[in-house]
Amino acid sequence: MKKIALIVAILLVVVVIFGLGVFRLKFVVNDTPIVDIDANELSDATYTIGGGLIKMRANNDIELNKKNPNTKTWTWVSTTYSDGTIVKPVDSKMFALILNSDQTFFASTDCNNISGKYTTDEYKVSFEQIASTLMYCDASQEKDFIKSLQEAVEYKFNSSGEFTLLLKDNGGVAVFR
Repeated sequence: MKKIALIVAILLVVVVIFGLGVFRLKFVVNDTPIVDIDANELSDATYTIGGGLIKMRANNDIELNKKNPNTKTWTWVSTTYSDGTIVKPVDSKMFALILNSDQTFFASTDCNNISGKYTTDEYKVSFEQIASTLMYCDASQEKDFIKSLQEAVEYKFNSSGEFTLLLKDNGGVAVFR
């Protein structure tokens, strides 16, 4: 009798968990959450295999194989230009980039705050309508930071999980952690 009661209790827990949509899946790459979704949303997902990837698209149109740059605040690490010039912030904690899901962004620098809009298409990216507060700061690296955003044409994630912006005309790469 105890075995039957235990089996019924387990079945009730399973029915409650799955029936109420409480069960969630979290996709993680390099210890960074990509997306957290209700497991029931995968029932109608479509799967495509190609280019060495299995792409899953849930019925809410979230592409599950793609890492999402909106998941955190990105700190500028460096910009390396194709001519070999490397610009590293004196204090990288002063340079933060936040990409909002409504296609707006906010950034702080060693001098001012910056905001604007960004667009993405697959891995293409552009930062537009960049506005800034107007404080003057001697020896600020803000211009280098803004140049990295203005010249960005594509984004990727490197093997370390860093968010990278590829600059126009193969001009270099800006790295954010």
